[in-house]
Amino acid sequence: DGSNVLPASTLNFDSEMKSPFISVLTATRNCAPDLEITADSIRMQTYGDFEWVIQDCRSDDAIEELVSDSSLSAVFLSEPDRGIYDALNKATRRALGEWILVLGAGDWLAGPTALEQLVNGLSSSTHIAICNVFEVTVDGVIHRRACDHPSSKLELLGDFSNHQQYKHFLDRKSTRLN
Repeated sequence: DGSNVLPASTLNFDSEMKSPFISVLTATRNCAPDLEITADSIRMQTYGDFEWVIQDCRSDDAIEELVSDSSLSAVFLSEPDRGIYDALNKATRRALGEWILVLGAGDWLAGPTALEQLVNGLSSSTHIAICNVFEVTVDGVIHRRACDHPSSKLELLGDFSNHQQYKHFLDRKSTRLN
């Protein structure tokens, strides 16, 4: 019926805008070593107009210390949640970016210009960018797992969606992301 579709006019995408603000979301629970890998990847990005929102589920490892010691401006909150999707929903509500990139703890972006390449691939008609994924096996072999979607021309990990669409779905009581 289209009741969960956000009209394009409310997406606030400015085609003149060269630098949309991005929120990179990561949900964590007792995974400090994995989060360090993700932090290194985010730290090396040449695109600087982003925030890293970390939603933690009361970890008892060194996650909070890692986030506070990193050279990143991470937004960190640790509180109980009902699982990874609940944590991502909470992080989405706190995110300030026009675009959302979900990046798991232990995942990394495919090089220092990954965010730059992603932003350069956006247009006013882009609502969701589907990205290619690289998988690394235990023996260190890297495999590229390409998406079958025609818009999958960028090589980085994660799902990248317009924040206004996420907010619209989260604000509707009849729609749940988890």
